[in-house]
Amino acid sequence: MEQETRHVLFLSKNQGSQQPEMQAAPKKKSERKKAFQKRQLDKARQKKEEKAMERLEQELLQDTVKFGEVVLQPPELTAQPRRSINRDQPGKKSLMLRKLLNPGGMSQPLTTSLARQRILGEERERAVKAYRALKKLQQHQGPPAQPPGPASWRKSKVHL
Repeated sequence: MEQETRHVLFLSKNQGSQQPEMQAAPKKKSERKKAFQKRQLDKARQKKEEKAMERLEQELLQDTVKFGEVVLQPPELTAQPRRSINRDQPGKKSLMLRKLLNPGGMSQPLTTSLARQRILGEERERAVKAYRALKKLQQHQGPPAQPPGPASWRKSKVHL
């Protein structure tokens, strides 16, 4: 045993000057951390710059009005709302079906000839006169068989 202790002491004296190898991995981690922190700082700096630009733009867009200043008319809004979509009005599209239904592809003219207008006016007047005559005839014959309104309003007559 004594011999073994001497050998251990001999080895420790001769190898004491040696240092363990340095590991490179911790340096990589610190480099990664530094790069990450640098990116975070860059992002924060960019956000601050963007906010400053927005604030400056808002200040330029705002109109400062002093007390007692007179305005003759409201401002004219030329911009459309953000979410507005330019939609066509219903029935305004020229569909293929319309071309098939209207032969010749032309719609009927909105203005009619004077003769056609006169004929339509006479027919309309004749229909109105017939309707009025029918109403007078019904009034002279007596009250209508059933009064207007739902059946639940009317009293039912029970004959025994």
